[in-house]
Parts: sequence; structure tokens; C-alpha cells
Amino acid sequence: MVKKIKHIIGDSYWAIVLLAGIVLVMHIGCGELAPTVQPNPISQQFNPNDPGSLYPRVLDVYPTDGSTDIPVDTSIIIVFNKPIDITTITPSTIVISGVSSFNNISTAQDNKVIIIDADTFAFNQDVDITITTAVRDSEGNPLLQNYASTFQTGLDDSSYFQPKVVASTRFPTGNSVSRDIGYVEVTFTKDMDDGTVTVANFGFTGPATSVTKITSKTYKL
Repeated sequence: MVKKIKHIIGDSYWAIVLLAGIVLVMHIGCGELAPTVQPNPISQQFNPNDPGSLYPRVLDVYPTDGSTDIPVDTSIIIVFNKPIDITTITPSTIVISGVSSFNNISTAQDNKVIIIDADTFAFNQDVDITITTAVRDSEGNPLLQNYASTFQTGLDDSSYFQPKVVASTRFPTGNSVSRDIGYVEVTFTKDMDDGTVTVANFGFTGPATSVTKITSKTYKL
């Protein structure tokens, strides 16, 4: 009887040893097949304030913020990074001090450039512009935050600015323009004399042979 008990105990001991060995081998094997991987901190960095490419944002405004001696008949030109839903451009969504209605709204650059002609401003007037989050792009996405800018008009009619190029295709990608676009579109800050907007006056070195007028401020070559 005693021998039988010792035999059973001996068998149990070796069974336990064998089981422990199997568990150890499995643990080592799993560790080799699935090593611990530390996340790459560089790939996980992000800017929580960057809207990326989904939401529209204002790239530039003319007259530029803080500018002075601006002509009283200036247009307000806003450049966005995405095409804008023109129906969301109203005096309540783009608030301009002293302006209750827009005389005309035109667009350029596939609705990325909004040109607003309002009433003539007063001399020496501080003009505040607030582009609100009610402005949406063509896909219905709103600005994530208001955009504010201000300028001051000139003291009298002597205020005169030469026209400037405020946007050109495809703003602001510069040298990254696709070869498939096939044209260059330029928007000025003032109404232009059509006779002076020519391929030669642009110094264009590409295949452009003619100029097409889009608006009084925008031309396509």
C-alpha cells in the first residue's frame, strides 16, 4: 500500500514538472513571436489646432490687416483654401463695419477667391471685417473659427494704390501646379484696363496665346 502511494506521488511530481516545462516553453515562444513594440513618438505628434484639408480657412484678405490710406472705393477680397459656397456669403456672415448690403459679389479661382464690392467707405474710417463660421465651403464644411481683419481708409481722394495681384492659379501652391490645369488665372485688387492685360505684359513664357476676361479684376491666360 505504501509503495503504491509513493508511486502515485512520484508520477504526480513528474507530471507537474513536465507541465511547468511546457508552460515555460510556450511563454518563451510567445515572447519571441510577439515582441513588445514601442510606439514611434514622431509618427504620433499632431497639432490639435490644425484643421487639415477638410475645413475651409482664410488664406489672405485685401486690404491687408492693419493697412492704412486705403481708397474709399476699395473692394474686399478674401482668399480661401477651398471652393466656397457662394450662397453663404452675405452681410451677416461676412460682417463689414458700416456695410448693411453688398453691391456685388464675384468669384475667381474656382470660388476660392471672393470679391465683395460694398458701398463707398468714409474718409479716415476704421473698417473692421469679420468672416464668421457661418461661411461654408462647397461641401458644407464651416470655418472652425472667426477671422478678423481691419484697415483704415485715406484722409481724402489723394489716396491711390496701384493694382496688385492678390491671387493667382493655384494659390498658394506655387511651383506645385499640375501640368493638366492648362491655364493661369490672375486676380487683381482693382478693376483693370483690358487693353493692358496681355500675354506680353505678363511676361508669360508658357504656351498662352490669349487672355480671357473673367471679371473686371480676374483674367485667365
